[in-house]
Amino acid sequence: MKVKVFKHSTLWLILAGVFVPLLCSLLLSLLVYRFPKISVPVVAVPLSIVFLLIWACCALFLSDPGKGAVTQSLLMCAPGLVMLCLVLIQEVLGRYWFSFVGVLSQDYFTPVLSLIASVFRLFKLYFLLNLPFLYVLSLLIMFAVSFFSVRGRKGARFPGGETPPSEA
Repeated sequence: MKVKVFKHSTLWLILAGVFVPLLCSLLLSLLVYRFPKISVPVVAVPLSIVFLLIWACCALFLSDPGKGAVTQSLLMCAPGLVMLCLVLIQEVLGRYWFSFVGVLSQDYFTPVLSLIASVFRLFKLYFLLNLPFLYVLSLLIMFAVSFFSVRGRKGARFPGGETPPSEA
């Protein structure tokens, strides 16, 4: 069984790292504004889990089995590092930017932030609910999901005992 690896997987990983979180954030915003009577965690938590599954699938199918898992996960999270720097600059300055760049950098982490905040509220960990910590934690969760997805692909055996194309 052959596994299709996209050519120029580096570009695809970076593009997935940009567009998947922003599209999920846009979908979450539309759902919350369209159905205001529904509680936000009822909509946000399932969408966050779906987002993390999509993130894992992107990492799994866009990764190159011949390259390292850490390198590919960093490539996929590179746009998130840029967004994290922009958000932390806004936090340090104490002013949020209402420009296109400012709003996108805040919305980038929305799908994971809602899941983390819901888990922290569930376990009554209110002291951990400060935004800079949540932004960093959400990027770490995104990195961990992409890392374990890429790592899972490298260690996978295919039906019939075949090895992945990179190991043959």
